[in-house]
Amino acid sequence: MKSRAIIVACITFLTAASAHAGNTYTPAQLSKMIEAGRYPKQGNVTKTVKSIVYAACILNLEKFVDAIKPPYPAETIASTDTIRTDKLWTNDAAMTVTCLAESDEMVITIAPYL
Repeated sequence: MKSRAIIVACITFLTAASAHAGNTYTPAQLSKMIEAGRYPKQGNVTKTVKSIVYAACILNLEKFVDAIKPPYPAETIASTDTIRTDKLWTNDAAMTVTCLAESDEMVITIAPYL
């Protein structure tokens, strides 16, 4: 199933990025930081792009976010007919997942905490 493959790829990519992480935070620490507007400092960004139809990308993004939260904080940054971007904070990295209708792509960025 393609949606499962995308979710597995996201989790695998996140796990691989974890090997280079600096600081780590608990879900409670991250929630307090995010609520206060004091975001963790982030290091260099790793980016990957996957080809996927926009509607399927949105479904996969929602499944991925649901799998992470709770306990980790997540926010929808943009949501239109042509773009959807969510930001997630995990124990060792901040992550954005963007779905692009024009190019039928999912763009995943991961930045480990410093």
